[in-house]
Formats: sequence, structure tokens, C-alpha cells
Amino acid sequence: MKKIQGIRGFSDTFGLDVNLWQYVESALSSVSEQYGYGEIRLPYLEQSELFQRSVGVTSDIVQKEMYSFVDKNDHSVSLRPEGTASCVRICIEHNLLYGSNQKFFYLAPMFRRERPQKGRLRQFHQFGIEAFGYPEGWIDVEQQLLLNRIWDALSIPRPILHINYLGNAETRKSYKSALQSFYEPYAKDFDPLSQDRLVKNPLRLLDSKDPVLVDINQSAPAIIDHLSMEEKGQYELILQQLSDHNIDFHQNHALVRGLDYYSGFIYEYTSELLGAQSSVCGGGRYDQLFDQLGGQAVSATGFSIGLERLLSMVDISRQALQYGNTVNWINLEPELISKSMFLCDKIRSACSHVRIENTLSVGKASNMLKKAEKSGAQYAILFGRDEYTTGIFTLKNLQTREQEQLSITDLISKLNKE
Repeated sequence: MKKIQGIRGFSDTFGLDVNLWQYVESALSSVSEQYGYGEIRLPYLEQSELFQRSVGVTSDIVQKEMYSFVDKNDHSVSLRPEGTASCVRICIEHNLLYGSNQKFFYLAPMFRRERPQKGRLRQFHQFGIEAFGYPEGWIDVEQQLLLNRIWDALSIPRPILHINYLGNAETRKSYKSALQSFYEPYAKDFDPLSQDRLVKNPLRLLDSKDPVLVDINQSAPAIIDHLSMEEKGQYELILQQLSDHNIDFHQNHALVRGLDYYSGFIYEYTSELLGAQSSVCGGGRYDQLFDQLGGQAVSATGFSIGLERLLSMVDISRQALQYGNTVNWINLEPELISKSMFLCDKIRSACSHVRIENTLSVGKASNMLKKAEKSGAQYAILFGRDEYTTGIFTLKNLQTREQEQLSITDLISKLNKE
């Protein structure tokens, strides 16, 4: 019978890779909570219209990349391609902003039907931060401080911060008109997708990877020349705060982000460690999104980090992931396995942070110790007839090869100090 293979672009995660995921997710959650963010759990399926109205019908996500289908009620539904729209929809539907601001973080799989390649999967994971109800300025800078704390917590060389400022609807209307006039002499040579974007949303042409457009964009008009005096003042305040906090940045006037809902301060972090897919984090302000999705206007800002890319930047040895508070209990006599289960549970009750793996089988001691070492356990406990009779257990450190003879009380005391 033919083997069933996994679907292309959907990765399997097991063994020490799971330990790495847990290590990174724990760090992200811890830093988020330090800054007052609480976790939110997002549904996997949403109405397709949610993303069409928020992300934008001219975006690559909506035009080419969503996993969408019609259900039995003739409703078009989609696996979520990003998290912000779902967060906003939840806040509107459950009236979460009544009388209060909100700060959320999420760690969640996303789905886009892109061509799989290194750093780009069809099921990928994002860590996202969303802050609702905070006016532009201080909260945007605080999120940069949060990001720097994440880089430091994971010992990652700080990625490069690229920033820009997209104005309000009136500003963008003026800027779109300027871009359409600029691109018009070149439009006859554009592919159909670029020609469509020129009409509907010319800002999307600024981040095109088409070599012809990349060259043309070198002389494209900059949005900063179309900002109002108030918007320029707001941008200058953020620039000053970034400098005051010693946050290095590069102004990139061609940066627009790939989603239509962004406005105001926007940014992207890139790293040379990632190769061609260099972006590890992107975000910015989206004050109009609540209104677009049927709610009252709310100031909002946030970012997302691609976890697969982030994990590839974390330099932590496999040994550091392997060895922890893990004890491998090795039974030497078959008739003592039942007793070993009581003893293991006694240790688990007294040492909640310790992982006890009972082999639940019997074998040659030397072979069992080799398996324990290979599993990544820190300690092994040998349990045979002598240990059962005397109540003294052999605890072997699998890293240093040292052995100790300990009573169950002393054994628990030692493990609690680890």
C-alpha cells in the first residue's frame, strides 16, 4: 500500500525542534506580559470577507494566497492568513473596547498558499502584538522597546529597523494620484497584475520585486512630501523618541507594507541571517481598520514576527535544549516495575518542575543508560532489587558520569535544587 506523505509546505515538528519552539514561545510570552499584553486565541476559520475588506482585494494574500472554500451553507470561508483582522473582529463583536483599551498577543499558525521555499511555508506561525485605543506616538515607540527586549532575550543580533510614515486617507489619496502620474509613462510595459494595481492601489507597486519596477521606483515620489504638517510633526516626535531610546533605524520612503490597512507609522525589521527572505518582523498603525470592519474608529497599532524565521536566528546549542530537569528511571527487575510507578509519582508530586520518564521495561543496565543519554536526559535513576531492599537509589549524572547513592528524601531534595 502506498505511503501517505505530508502536504507540501506543511512541516512536521518533533523531538528537539519542539523544545526549541517551546523555548522561544516562552520567551515571547514572558516579554509580552512584562509590557502588559494578555494572550488572545484566534479561530482558524473566518468569513473570507473579513480579509477581503481588511487586507485588501489588491493584496497578494487575497488575490493569490488564501485557502478559501465555500461551506455547506454557501458561505465563503478562509483559513486565516494573518491575525490582525481577526483580533479587530473579535473586539468589535464582543465589545471589548467599551470603557477600556486593550493589549493582546498571540502565537498562532497562519495559512497562505504560496510557493514553498526556505523561510516561507504554507502553514507558518506568527507571534503578534496588537494595542487598541492608544493614540499614536508613545505606544508605537514602546513596541519598539518590546521588540528590542525580544532580540535580547533570545540573544539575537539586532535586526535592522526600516521605517516610513503613511498618512491618513486624504494624504494617501493625494499620494496615489502622484504615483499614478509617475507610473503612467511606464504602464504599457507592466504585467497585468501591476497594471491592475496601478489603477486600484499604486502604493503596492512600490514594494514590487519585479526588477523593472525596482529600477523605476528609485525615482518614484516619496510619501513624506505629501504628509500634512500635523503628520510630519507626529513622525518627527516618533523619530526623536527612537533616537532618545538609542534605537537605530533607517528611513525607507518606499516601505508600504503588504497589507492595505496600514496608515501612520509603519516599519519592518530585516536580518542578514535570513538570506533572501530577510524580513523577520513587520508592523505599524492601522487606525482605520475598525471603521472598515463595521466598528467605531479606534486607534490601533501592532506587529507580527514570523516564528519559523525567528527560530532560524536563535543560536542555542542542541545540548542546551536537551539537558534540563529530565530524569530517566531505569528498571532492572520486571517484578519491580509496579513499585517504580508509585515512586516516580511520589517524585513528580514533590518536584513539579522535574520530568520523570519511566522506561516501564527491563533491559541490560549499560544499554538502558545509553538510551537515556541519547534521549537527552540529565539524570538516570537505577532501580533494582538492592535499591528496593535498602531504600537507597543510584542517581547518575549523564553529563558528568558521577554517581550518588541517595535515599528517596535526599533524592527529592537534590532534584528540587536543580
